[in-house]
Amino acid sequence: KSENKDFKDENTLDRNDNEEVLPVFPLPNFVMFPKVITSLYIFEPQYIALVNKVLDTYGLFCCATLKENNAEKPDGKGEVYKVGCVSKILDYETLENGKYHIHIQGVKRVEILETSDFESYNIAKLRHIPLKNRTMSNGDVLWIEKIFHENFSDVEKIQIAQNNRVIESFLYTMAFYSNADIKHKLSILSSENISDIAQQIRKKLI
Repeated sequence: KSENKDFKDENTLDRNDNEEVLPVFPLPNFVMFPKVITSLYIFEPQYIALVNKVLDTYGLFCCATLKENNAEKPDGKGEVYKVGCVSKILDYETLENGKYHIHIQGVKRVEILETSDFESYNIAKLRHIPLKNRTMSNGDVLWIEKIFHENFSDVEKIQIAQNNRVIESFLYTMAFYSNADIKHKLSILSSENISDIAQQIRKKLI
């Protein structure tokens, strides 16, 4: 069963087997990263409709970053950067007037290939952007080990050392909470390997 079957069947976005179609949630001054968990307050009608649709299907949508100096259109379909993050609704709270408080987790990086109108919001054709290399330079490893030593317990450090995907999660979380500007965060999100991600974050924090 395809994760985007319901959206594909109701729009004209053709896709290949390595592409998917999901709703797009455009956010100003916000970059979502894989593995990161955060919360969003949903109060605008078009995004309430988006969340309703997502909850009725597979809980997935694409977090995208609105372009700078691009005021969001009244219908919520502002122009976005071409890299985004598929995110999953983990939990939600229904508020008055149909509003939501949702808890989401970033799933994977995607290239936004094409967008199309769908009801009161946009949907997009997306292509997964995998990390090509998960190895790091000795300098980056030493720097990360220092951060681990200062912020994690011995048990956590052992777990992190055994699982490179945990390091990936840690780096993306650091990027998400850093005071880097939007273009810097988008550059990190677009990076093709762990070493580049670590170096960009290291330059920002040192």
